[in-house]
Amino acid sequence: MHNPPVQFLNGESPHYELLERLKEEGKIRAYGASVDSSVELFELLESTNSQVIEVMYNIFHQEPAKAFQLAKDKGVGLIIKVPLDSGWLSGKYNAHSTFEGVRSRWSKEQIETRAKLLSKLRYLTNDGSTMAQTALRYILACQEVSTVIPGTKNIQQLYENNSATEKAMSIDMVKQIQRFWEKELQNQPLPW
Repeated sequence: MHNPPVQFLNGESPHYELLERLKEEGKIRAYGASVDSSVELFELLESTNSQVIEVMYNIFHQEPAKAFQLAKDKGVGLIIKVPLDSGWLSGKYNAHSTFEGVRSRWSKEQIETRAKLLSKLRYLTNDGSTMAQTALRYILACQEVSTVIPGTKNIQQLYENNSATEKAMSIDMVKQIQRFWEKELQNQPLPW
């Protein structure tokens, strides 16, 4: 289920009865939902038999990680969505970027804030990695994560994203990124 309303995450919705029946009939192997927060993730983990959950998680949006250990303990697969923060962690946007479509939801102040935050992370690419590779490596360093699904618009982006798996991120760098989020964003989260 893709981003269902919170009231459908508690396992009491008829959706789960149907999903369980489809699983018993062998028509599906697993089911779950796509969510954005640890509150939603905890609700699914504690109230349903979800076997896989898609969750938003990236350098700028680390709050859902609070529930990752429970997912691991229950053997629930985590699929990470929006790993590049709608393109910001690709490094291609700046304070002067303008957007159409769904990205037009960001105000000028939100764009400037994201650009400032991104500039504080530029040192992470000093090893020659791109920002996208670094962002994906950060997610893949999380042992509870099953897979990550970055979007691509062309073959170059596909190769760049895929090459992130060729090198692991150091524990020290992971901790630096976690401290960055705790200092800059934990108490002032960015709107998605």
